[in-house]
Amino acid sequence: MRILVVDDDHITLKIIQNRLKKANFECDAFFDSKKALDEYKKNHYDVVIADYQMPKIKGIEVLKTTKSLNPAVEVILITGYLNDFIEKEAKNNGAYSFYEKPLDMEKIVEDVMAIHKKYDAQ
Repeated sequence: MRILVVDDDHITLKIIQNRLKKANFECDAFFDSKKALDEYKKNHYDVVIADYQMPKIKGIEVLKTTKSLNPAVEVILITGYLNDFIEKEAKNNGAYSFYEKPLDMEKIVEDVMAIHKKYDAQ
């Protein structure tokens, strides 16, 4: 299973990437949301983890674009400030889950494992 991670915060990006690799997942990471979407269009990813607030292309647009290209992709949104608007917008656009920073990496890994089991069952 391949995972694409995009976050303009270098530290958060590395933490997510390292933790997913430690859990034996193939993970590509990008600081730039436009480059991440270009990469998504070239390669198959099963999971996308995207920061909600980024320059150029916001995480919600990453969610919408990846879902329009592949409705089966699961998208996890992360944000520095989770509020009712963001939760509703994420749910309405098909986000698998959403988390507020600082991240609970164990919960994110649990989500990715659950998605992995779902793909294995198909």
